Amino acid sequence: MKEIHIKEGPFIKAENKVQNIMKNLLISLIPIILFAFYKNGYLPFKHGATDIIGLFYPLIFIAIAVLTSCLTEYLYNLVINKEKKSFKLTFSVFLGLFFALILPINTPIWLLIIGALLSSLVGKMIWGGLGNNKFNPALVGNLFVILILSILGEINYLNSYETTIIADANTLANPATLNAIGTYETLVAPYGTLWDFLIGTVPGTIGTTSVLFCIIAYFYLTYKKALKWRIPLIYIGTVFIITYFIGFLNGVGLWYPIFQILSGGLMFAAVFIATDPVTSPTTPTAQVVYGMSLGILTILFRYLIPVPNGIVISILIMNGLTLLLDKIGAQARFDFKKISILIMVEMVIILAISIYIAEVKTNSNVSNLESHILEE
Repeated sequence: MKEIHIKEGPFIKAENKVQNIMKNLLISLIPIILFAFYKNGYLPFKHGATDIIGLFYPLIFIAIAVLTSCLTEYLYNLVINKEKKSFKLTFSVFLGLFFALILPINTPIWLLIIGALLSSLVGKMIWGGLGNNKFNPALVGNLFVILILSILGEINYLNSYETTIIADANTLANPATLNAIGTYETLVAPYGTLWDFLIGTVPGTIGTTSVLFCIIAYFYLTYKKALKWRIPLIYIGTVFIITYFIGFLNGVGLWYPIFQILSGGLMFAAVFIATDPVTSPTTPTAQVVYGMSLGILTILFRYLIPVPNGIVISILIMNGLTLLLDKIGAQARFDFKKISILIMVEMVIILAISIYIAEVKTNSNVSNLESHILEE
């Protein structure tokens, strides 16, 4: 019998392994974590609004979530799957990290632990672990926590220092509950300027307020090919276009769409959450539709449906449609008409939503209209 020799090559080898992607992801998150410490720990401590424990509390908060996620997955694999898996293989650190960063700093520790537990179990492990989950695990836990806080009436996005400089946190409301587009004085001025929104020194969840660091992370991860760059670009672009038309039809300046993309943790969600490798589309055309759909849903929740966590719900809805979009995207490689029709339909929807909201909402100067940055 003739001997068969198998040579190495010329096979294509992927240099961008999961470990490399996660390493780059961690590098991009370090400035955001440090800023979260600066904004929610150092600044309150500097102004005498907290003690030494409060100084390090943001890091403690994040550490508790990470530890809970890691232990939950480790014990699940040990007890249920009868195997020991290193944290390096399960990447449970990132689940806990993202879960903590998208929560208000005033979230009770007991609820933080339960939420991190549910994120790991319900959002990830019961689906089969890493790579098998259908929905973003961190968002599953976040939705649970915000629901409980809403029931308890304890949603508070202000850190100890912000509480002393913002007169009445209870007047902060989602514009969806008010018949108004808003003005610069009601939306931006109470928190400073648009520059403050860009830097991130405004109320919000622990790690989602700094748009500047999110933008830097976007370019870094894109350069390292560790990010589905189309999704954030289309997502943010869709929100900008719709809100630009809404503002234009109401005689509001360019600051309005800029404010919309700088607030609500939108940039953080677009860069880090919507691009989750497991729960977002892989085909290019599907990513375009995915990003446009996220933008449309986000606008609907911001203006017409008065619920908190509009961005979270939007991403979870689109997570459920990812497989369908990828199937359509794969077919579009051979028949672009299928995806082009869908894109055209979404463009019509974008125009219709812009006109409808602009007509329904008035540009009145409502004194109690604040920013929806605290509701998402």
